[in-house]
Amino acid sequence: HGQYQATSSALSPAFEIKLDCLPEGAPAEKVQVVLHHRFCRQRHPVIEKGIEEEWQRLTQLDPRMWWYDGTLFRLASSQRWLDADGTQEVKLECGVTRYRSFLGTNMAHNCESIPAVHSSNPLS
Repeated sequence: HGQYQATSSALSPAFEIKLDCLPEGAPAEKVQVVLHHRFCRQRHPVIEKGIEEEWQRLTQLDPRMWWYDGTLFRLASSQRWLDADGTQEVKLECGVTRYRSFLGTNMAHNCESIPAVHSSNPLS
């Protein structure tokens, strides 16, 4: 499995994404990230209610929990292919989500029953 690792700066912290790639991975210049609102988690009233109930439960257990409700990137899809010279290229389609949504979807006791379009699926 290959990986892509970015360098960090004050405005752009380091990150690492592991994908099922060729052993040598993809060079940075061959990695494309598309950030668009259409790749955000789709909301559903029943799921939103569950997210809020779980968030209330957790913040009652630990009142400091609200500090952790930050913005995360949501991985909607990833694609990989070989270009004409045999170099691997990768495309990541991302939206935004929140930690609160992650706890109420991907970490929920009923997460298997939540459709992927409603799940947070954050990059970590």
